[in-house]
Amino acid sequence: MSLADLTLDPTVALQAEFRVDGTPLRWIEPPVALFLAPELVAVLERLGTIVQEALQAVATAAAVRAQIFPRERASALIQSLIEKHLAGHSETWRWIEATRDADGRVKLTAKPEGFEGFVATNRVTIRLRFSKGERKASVEIPLSSASALAVIMDVLRGDYPPGLDLALADRDVRGVIAALEKIGGLIPKADAGPLFVPEAHDATVLTSTHMGHAFLIVDGGSRRVLFDPVLHEWRDAFEQQPLSARQLGPVDAIFFTHHHTDVMDLASLLLLPHRVPVFVPAGSDQPLTPHCADYLRMLGFTDVREMATGEVAPVGVMQVHALPFTGEGREVLGFGANVFIAELGPQSVLVYSDASPNNAGHSIVSTGELARWVAAKGPIRAIYGTWWQQRAFLCALSPLALLKPDVTSERWLADVECCDCPPDFLINLVKTTRARRFITYGEGNDEDFLPPTLASGQTRADSLFWKSRSDVCLEITRHTAAETMVARPYQQIRLE
Repeated sequence: MSLADLTLDPTVALQAEFRVDGTPLRWIEPPVALFLAPELVAVLERLGTIVQEALQAVATAAAVRAQIFPRERASALIQSLIEKHLAGHSETWRWIEATRDADGRVKLTAKPEGFEGFVATNRVTIRLRFSKGERKASVEIPLSSASALAVIMDVLRGDYPPGLDLALADRDVRGVIAALEKIGGLIPKADAGPLFVPEAHDATVLTSTHMGHAFLIVDGGSRRVLFDPVLHEWRDAFEQQPLSARQLGPVDAIFFTHHHTDVMDLASLLLLPHRVPVFVPAGSDQPLTPHCADYLRMLGFTDVREMATGEVAPVGVMQVHALPFTGEGREVLGFGANVFIAELGPQSVLVYSDASPNNAGHSIVSTGELARWVAAKGPIRAIYGTWWQQRAFLCALSPLALLKPDVTSERWLADVECCDCPPDFLINLVKTTRARRFITYGEGNDEDFLPPTLASGQTRADSLFWKSRSDVCLEITRHTAAETMVARPYQQIRLE
C-alpha cells in the first residue's frame, strides 16, 4: 500500500520540541528564539529559570509568614542573582551588557552579535516523539528537513501536494515514516473515521465550533476557517476525542491571533494543512520580536500572509477582519497580534483569544474601534473570549522583557495584564457588540475534552483568588441581554 493510501492512526500521540545545540527551548517562543543567536537564547533561557525560581522562593517565604509579597526586596534579589550569574559566566558578556543607571538600577542590553545568528539551521533540530498505547518511537530531524516533512504530513492528511518523491528522498523524513511504521501508526485512510461536518450546517449560515482552549472552527459560504488551531492527542478518559488532522477535512484558511505556544503549537503546526493561506500578525524588523511568517515558512507552509490591524481577508464570500489585540504584555514586548471578526452578511463572530485591556486600560472597546465596526456592520452575534482576571510580573511573563531598551530593573516586577478580563470589561464588551452570546472558551487546553467530574482543575489556581467563571457569567447576564455559555468541544452555534 502506497503512502497516499495511508493516514496517521488518530490514536497516535505526537510530541514535538525544538532543540538548539541539543538543548530544548523552554522560555522563549520559537518565532523569536530561532531568529536570535543560539548563544543569546541560551543566556536568556538561563535568566528565565533564575527569575522563575527566585519568584517562587520569595512568594513561598512571604506566604508562610503571612506577609505581602516584598516586591522591592524581590527585585533586589533578582538583580543580584542575575548579576552574579553573568559575572560567573564570562562567555555571556559577548551577548549581554549589564550597566547601571544614575540611580543604581541594573540595565541589561543584548549586543548586536545576538541578532546575527539568524536561523542557525545547522544547529536546530526537531525532536518528534510518537506513541500508540505502550509502543513508542522517537526521531530527531534537522530543521532543514521540516518542509519535506510537511509534504509527507499533508499526504497522510489526505491532501496531494507536489514534491512527494523529493520529500521521500530525504533520509531524515524516511526515518520519521519508519518510526511511525514501527509503532503501527499508519492505517488505511478508509479506517480513519469520518470527516468533521457541523450538524444542520447550511452554507448560507455561519457556524462556529469550539475545539478546546482557543481553537475555533468557523464554517460559512462553503468555506472552513480555523482560528488558533491546536490538535490535541487522544486520551481514553475523554468524553469525545479531539479532531485529527485528517478529520478536519478541507480547510480554506488558517488565522493565528499571536505567536504564543498555546495557540501556535509545534506538534499541531506539523500536522495542519501546509498549502492553504495562513494569516499571521504583521511582523517587525525590531530585535526580540517574533518572525511568525518566516517561522511558518520554515515549517513548510507555502502561502503565509502577514495581516495588519484594519485589514480584511476574504475567504470566499466570508470575510475576516483584523482588529487590534491588547494584553499579554504586548505593550512592553512589542509583538504583533490581532483579534478577528468573521463575517458572512449580517452574521458575525468575534474571536477574542487571550486578549484583554492593557495596563493603560486600552482595548478595542475603550478606543471606540469596536463600536465603529458595529455602527457600520451591525451587532456581532457571538463572542469567544476568556473570563480570567490574570496578571503577571513582567520579568516572569517573558525573559525577553529583561532586554527591552526601555525596561530597567525597576520595572522587572511591574505587573502586566495576562488575559486580565474582569467582569466590568466583559460587560462593556458585550454591550458594545450588542452580542447575543458570550462564550467563555476553555482555559484547560486538552482538559476541555474530559467529563467535568474528571477535570483536574488545570485552570490555573490563582484564578480562584478572583471571580469564578460562574460569578463572571452571572454578572454579564445581570447587566446585558446576552446569554453566557461555557465552551465545550464540538459545541456548535449557528450565528444567524
